Amino acid sequence: MPRSFHPLDEENADESESEYLYTLHNTSSGDKGVIYVRPEVNGLQLKMELDTGSGVSVISGADYESHFSNYQLNETSLSQKTYSGETIVPIGKFDCEVVLNDQQQTFAVVCC
Repeated sequence: MPRSFHPLDEENADESESEYLYTLHNTSSGDKGVIYVRPEVNGLQLKMELDTGSGVSVISGADYESHFSNYQLNETSLSQKTYSGETIVPIGKFDCEVVLNDQQQTFAVVCC
């Protein structure tokens, strides 16, 4: 079944539309079929799952506390749901610089 995609643009978001995080993978059940990348996030290399169906980049609250708590966590109005429809309430977002394969981009990472 095709999934809709809503680009992340909080400044121009229509209040009636929701942003969705389409899939969450439970790595404790094995890493079968999972693709990992190792981007540098604000100077720290992290192992992250590549999810081409997600419109946002996400890290756990624990990873934020462990590695990025010195960066201000800002409120976010995103409404996120798993593919099965469960609601995920983000604790906030922070701006970061990401480098991967000689490409550099600055964007917000959502903490859940």
